[in-house]
This record gives sequence, C-alpha cells and structure tokens, in this order.
Amino acid sequence: MEYNLFNTLKYTVVMINTICTLKCKDCVTSTPYQKIKTNHPISEIKSDIKRYFQIVNIHLEHFDFLGGEPLLHPELPELLLWTYENYYSMFDEIRVLTNGTILFSDKLISVCKNIKVKFLIDVYGKLSKHADEDIEILEKNNIPYNVFRYEGDDFQINDWVYFGDFSYRNYDEQTLMQLQEDCSELIGSSDTILRHHLHIHNGKLYICDRQATAPETVPLPEKDYVDLRHSAPDEILREK
Repeated sequence: MEYNLFNTLKYTVVMINTICTLKCKDCVTSTPYQKIKTNHPISEIKSDIKRYFQIVNIHLEHFDFLGGEPLLHPELPELLLWTYENYYSMFDEIRVLTNGTILFSDKLISVCKNIKVKFLIDVYGKLSKHADEDIEILEKNNIPYNVFRYEGDDFQINDWVYFGDFSYRNYDEQTLMQLQEDCSELIGSSDTILRHHLHIHNGKLYICDRQATAPETVPLPEKDYVDLRHSAPDEILREK
C-alpha cells in the first residue's frame, strides 16, 4: 500500500533566506551556490505559511526556520512571534538552526523567552566565533537549545548530511528507483522511514532538501513541487 504523507509527516522546514556568513562547500541547502542572495520578504513568508497550514492541517512535532543563516534576516523575531501566535496549536515547538557566527540580539531573545522555541547551533570550530556567547545567553534566559559540534573529537561523520554535488551521473531507471527507496527524505516503501518532512521555499512546497534548493541551479518540473501561491482550491493542492 502506498504511503499517505499526512499519516507520516513529522515536521516542516521554512527557508527564509539564501544568504549566510559561511560558504560551506557541502552545504545541505546549497546556499553558496544560490544565484540570488536575499532575505525573502516577510509578507511572502507569512503568506506561504498561512497557505501551508490551510493545506497541511495536521499537528507537527516541530516547525523549523533556516536559511542560509536565518539570524541574518532582520525580521526573524517578528516572524517567529507571528508564527507562534497564529499556529501554536499546530506544532510542539519552533526550531531555529544557526551556525554560531552571529550574536543573538536583545529583540530576538525577548521574543523567544515567551514562545516555545529551540535553537539548534552548529559549531564549526573557530568559525562559529559567537557560539559560546549564544549558548550562555540561551541558558541565562532558559531558552532550550541543542549543540552539534563539527570539530575535534566530538565530530561524528554520521552527523553531517551530505547529498553530493549536482553532477549528472547517468543512472538507469532501476538505480534511480533504488536511490529513492533508500533515501530517508523521500516517501519510499520501507516502514523504517519515519522522519518524513516538507520544505517551504520561496512560495513552493517540496519533499526533500535538494528539491528545495535545486531550482536555482537545476529547473524542476511542476510535478516535483506544490505551488503555494497558486490560485487553485486548497483541496486540489492537498491532493497534489
């Protein structure tokens, strides 16, 4: 029997910008390779989130914000507060992924003290120059966080998500189907795949990280995403 996404969906990610303070070669969101470097307008992000919850009206474990580097978005505090106030019943918590290069602002902390939010801090050695200060600020204000250190003895290669580059590999159809079966990002036939999630980026809804960032380098056919800004009725987009 085919999987029903609405029975297995665990969380959703919103990409709010395509700019970052780092240029990681193997960036999971391909940020260094994005042609357009920008903070997406908050009005558009809000509209996309609103449409998303009209279509995907189920409770999530968490609702995530990332980029790029989300702390570079000047309206992140307003966006977090708006999302929580309007959709707090739709998820257990909000999560924000950051790389420890930016010091938390007083405005951001003021908002996060009063909503259910957790920060996920990726630490890349000396590059993440404000990571320790940010952790201290979060602890002082009783804001939850997790730290993932990609450095020294704490580094575990399995923690790093690497999708490979965009090189054309000329796989045959059978190999492509097996790759899909093995990919935890996609809906396959294995009952061990339990972390299904969706990605919202620039008005479109995708089912994997690579799809969400590929349009900047590899055009996608319409069947590979749902256009949240399409005028079609919600039930039509839900079925798609």
